[in-house]
Amino acid sequence: MPMSRALLSASLTGLTALAAACGHDAPPPAPGPDTPPGQLAPDALAELAASGARAKAIFVGQIVAIDERLSEPDADGRQIPFQFVTWKVDRALRGVDAGRTWTGRFAGGTFPDGRHLSVSEVPELAMGQRALLLADDGDAGACALIGCRDGLLALDGAAALSADGLDQALAALDGGAAAKAVRARSADPRAPFAFTLAPSGGPIAAPPVAARAEARAAEPDADPAEVEALIANGRNPVLR
Repeated sequence: MPMSRALLSASLTGLTALAAACGHDAPPPAPGPDTPPGQLAPDALAELAASGARAKAIFVGQIVAIDERLSEPDADGRQIPFQFVTWKVDRALRGVDAGRTWTGRFAGGTFPDGRHLSVSEVPELAMGQRALLLADDGDAGACALIGCRDGLLALDGAAALSADGLDQALAALDGGAAAKAVRARSADPRAPFAFTLAPSGGPIAAPPVAARAEARAAEPDADPAEVEALIANGRNPVLR
């Protein structure tokens, strides 16, 4: 039986919890006044290069398929919806081959009863979207991108990198021959996968997450059953 939407919100909103699974970093600095539109400021480029050093795949691609699957039931029968997103690789810097496809797995989607789980740290992904991606293995944890939302730099839309900005970013991300030898595993939407709540009794979450969980439990509209579930989990909403 899936978790209720409110408890999932308590578990996921803010996503210091999911950050542990996603490897989330602080967002890159916004371009300064002297940075041309569509390009990254020097400090943002330095952070991008640091994230790129951890990436198994860096490529430019376009989304060609989005499939939804539920995780396997955990010990309590709970399941989490995930999206399996497939990109056609247009330009490959490492880890994947140009002209091929690569699939990543992301927490979020629709439960069988119609409720929807939206995870703030996971970028919005839509058919036809083009982006520069910094990826882990496609089936890594709750988000297949390095830093999750920060691992996708849009190439269309209002906040898109320009052509010069893309070249600038790719130059910063070029890790040499050794980095190019790394390969990134693609997720298989047909393969069963598990995603479970962290066990209670161990303070895995950072204090801000615990504070948010306490605040949710104290809200007037909080469902008593959800509060009981949160308490039973040691008030620890961390997913892993």
